[in-house]
Amino acid sequence: MLDDLYFESEGQSDIEKDAAIGFDFYRTSPLSATQLKRLRDYIQAHPSYLGGVRSSLADEFPGLDEANEEPDGPSPVLDRFNSNIRTGEHGEMLLPNPFHLGQIDRVSNNDNAMLQTTTGDEINLGRLPKSSIGEWVVAVRYRGVWSLCLNAQLWSQGYRSDARNYIDELSDRTGIDGLSEILHIQNRSYGRDLLDEQLEVTISFASHTIGVAYHGEKIVLIDSELVSGGQRITVEVDSEYGNVAIARPRLPNSDEALDPGDVITASVFS
Repeated sequence: MLDDLYFESEGQSDIEKDAAIGFDFYRTSPLSATQLKRLRDYIQAHPSYLGGVRSSLADEFPGLDEANEEPDGPSPVLDRFNSNIRTGEHGEMLLPNPFHLGQIDRVSNNDNAMLQTTTGDEINLGRLPKSSIGEWVVAVRYRGVWSLCLNAQLWSQGYRSDARNYIDELSDRTGIDGLSEILHIQNRSYGRDLLDEQLEVTISFASHTIGVAYHGEKIVLIDSELVSGGQRITVEVDSEYGNVAIARPRLPNSDEALDPGDVITASVFS
């Protein structure tokens, strides 16, 4: 049911090639408590452990989390001093949890794209095209080491289909309202750098102190806990990592901008 679920025996000679296969061939010895825990952890961290598959396996395998017992996704943290996009002590760019920034550095034996994050972690993005190797991407973790690639321009048709089928559950697990807007993003190319530019973008979705927008082949992260999905705003791009742009809302540029202590008069119309 989980596609690549497999068991690795600790023995070196478990397969008897010459013996006839009988009924006892299919029997296994009881699993130890440690092996059971490893099996549960593997199943629950598997990307296919969603929807009806999770419910079916929960009935057959005691100890697995039921669908209605899954904890909610991470709650947004609005402390702007601790959770906004920032630079680490070694110059690495850090995103608020559960987002990750990094480069896809390899494809595993199971054809899963592996993301090397700026914090040195390795995260499994699932099956992206091999052409994505070397790309800078943003990912959001939804279970264990598994994360959803938010650079929808890189998705294959199969990746897009899986995202569409499980988008509500992925939204719940990541704590991102409006994540379904990512399904409207297609692969477009404008072929230009955005560093130090001001551009107008529409926020596709926002959560965990950042907004996410798209501009051609770029994904634009807006460092602000005040933006919300559907907003049309002007942003300034402060840095770029491949096709990932880090931006902030542009402040008003006007001689009439208010300063602390200014007095204003407001008229209220009923």
